[in-house]
Amino acid sequence: MTKSIPFIPINIRYLLERLTKFYMGDIVRLHGVLTIIVSNRDPRFISRF
Repeated sequence: MTKSIPFIPINIRYLLERLTKFYMGDIVRLHGVLTIIVSNRDPRFISRF
């Protein structure tokens, strides 16, 4: 099995509005909208807080 990383060419001067359009058009199109967040409440992970 191989993994791939989607690279999206953008200009560093783009405003947030345009970056949002890129994100919605490319990343969400490929992977969908996040519907669940997995939180690990193990003491090893939350001991710093």
